[in-house]
Amino acid sequence: SLRCAAWIINVVSAANLTMSKSDCDDYGTLKKVRVLEHGWDLVLKSIFPDPSDLERAEVLDFGVGHDQLINILMKDHGGNIPERGIQSLTKVLHAARDSLGIEYCLWLPDITCLLLSFMPESYAYSTIREMINEDSSYFLAVSRVEHLAWCKTFADLMRRCFPQTAAIMGQIGALTPLGLDPIMKR
Repeated sequence: SLRCAAWIINVVSAANLTMSKSDCDDYGTLKKVRVLEHGWDLVLKSIFPDPSDLERAEVLDFGVGHDQLINILMKDHGGNIPERGIQSLTKVLHAARDSLGIEYCLWLPDITCLLLSFMPESYAYSTIREMINEDSSYFLAVSRVEHLAWCKTFADLMRRCFPQTAAIMGQIGALTPLGLDPIMKR
């Protein structure tokens, strides 16, 4: 759909600053849709070669924790995600882990839910792939070390740009990595 094309064109453009506008716009063409669908089919066949593999697969949490994952599935995205949506989420998250090599990414379950609300699995997967490519690692923290670095950077920026707010946050421990962890998970 047009909305999917607009999403992925913008992500590709932001993730690949040296790519020409016309090359980015190619992601919105029907030809590219067929390429993305074919690539997605190959990824799925490699991860779930037997249909029973998908039936046994569980939604991955990528470090967010079981309780937070339950909140994502049951409350955060307009109520309970239907079974078909959970199956799509499971496919995309397993593809992110098994095909893209992501082991830890606190925002990935949430972002995947949002993407799947607006686009098919193939586009959601392709968008995530573009968001984590080496040239655009500023979209998602894909390791615990990166997550902690983001927390530290946030605390430093708060101290520089908003010293009064930072002082209050510091008094209650909200600018430490432990204090920022729950904020940065969401």
